[in-house]
Amino acid sequence: MVERRGIVTEEGMLELAKRVEAFRKQSGITQMDMAERLGIAQTMVSRIERGEARLHGELIIRFVKIFGISSDELLGIKTKRDTEIMVPRRWVKRMGRIDELPKRDQDALARIIDAYLERKNKKAS
Repeated sequence: MVERRGIVTEEGMLELAKRVEAFRKQSGITQMDMAERLGIAQTMVSRIERGEARLHGELIIRFVKIFGISSDELLGIKTKRDTEIMVPRRWVKRMGRIDELPKRDQDALARIIDAYLERKNKKAS
């Protein structure tokens, strides 16, 4: 393991590493994709997820923006996502692809989904 300076503990680094990896996987992002989004090498993402590299402020900001979480969640200060439902990976990938469509197509898909859900709710009543 890499020599550490300051008050960082190995246990703390490993816990943070686990959270980074878990959020990345929940988001349906590969290490290569994450590296590209962060502007770092894939090997660095791997080192972060093994607890071998410290996260500096700028990387923390990038991670939370990519994952759509708070820094408290990433750092383990807040351990539970109170207001959001975790979306399965297969849907996260689809939503990312839908987000790349023109607004007109996104609106059309939203209307189709809403109509389907409305019909399902009427059947359940």
